[in-house]
Amino acid sequence: MELTPQQDRQSEIEALLLRLSSGDESAMEPLYTAIRPGVYAYALSLTRSIQDAEDVLHDAFLRICEAAGRYRPTGRPLPWVLTIARNLALSRLRE
Repeated sequence: MELTPQQDRQSEIEALLLRLSSGDESAMEPLYTAIRPGVYAYALSLTRSIQDAEDVLHDAFLRICEAAGRYRPTGRPLPWVLTIARNLALSRLRE
């Protein structure tokens, strides 16, 4: 059975998160490349500000790197990533 592009992307992000959680810092750049478009677009849709969306992307990536060890591969990784971004975007909107 062949993976769909969405499943393939989810698998890539999950593998990178697991590498990062085991201390492999070389996973940071490809992880950023993999999540950047989705996180930025989502943050922009929530904040409606380019600057705020860029800030949320940056903060979310840092938070994801810090929390990678707590990621559990029982579900899909992209919703986990986007939840972090959503929480940061909502916090920014409340400021």
